[in-house]
Amino acid sequence: MNVKLRSSRLMSTLVAAVPALLAAAPPPDAATAAVRSVLVAENRMYQDYDATVSRRVYAPDIRWQNPFGVRLVGEPAVETFLARLFTRARFRSARTVTAPAITDVRLLSPTTASAWSEEASEGQTRQDGSAVGLRKSHILYVMAKRGGRWLIVDEQIMDERD
Repeated sequence: MNVKLRSSRLMSTLVAAVPALLAAAPPPDAATAAVRSVLVAENRMYQDYDATVSRRVYAPDIRWQNPFGVRLVGEPAVETFLARLFTRARFRSARTVTAPAITDVRLLSPTTASAWSEEASEGQTRQDGSAVGLRKSHILYVMAKRGGRWLIVDEQIMDERD
C-alpha cells in the first residue's frame, strides 16, 4: 500500500471520528461548571473539617503537597493526614480573611483541566505556639475526568512569602 493511500485512509478515519468525539465532549461551560463543583466541594471539606470528602474529590493516585513540605501520594494518605490536621486546635484557630476563590479553570482536553484558587487566613499557630501570621495561599490543581467524574489528580498549595 502506498503512502498516499494510507494517509488518505487515516485522514478519512479521523474526519469520520471528529463528530463522535465532539458529541461525547460536554460543552465547555458544562465541563467548567463540573470542574468548579469539585473544587467547591474540596473547599467545603476544609471549612467543615470533613476529611472523608477527599474520597469524592481526589483521585486514588493523587499527588498532594502543602506549603510546609508535606508531600503525599494516594487519596488514603491524604485523607489520613487531613483527618489528623482537622483535629488540631492550631489549624482550626485560623480565620478566613479572604474567602477561597476559584480564579481560573482551563480545559486542556475533554478529560483534563487545570485550575487555580486563592484564599487568605490568619490566626493559625505553629507547633511551638508562635503565630503563622497572614497566610495568602495559592492552589494549583490538575484534574482528570475518570469514569465520567472530574477528580483532582495533583494539588499544590503554595503560600506567599514576604
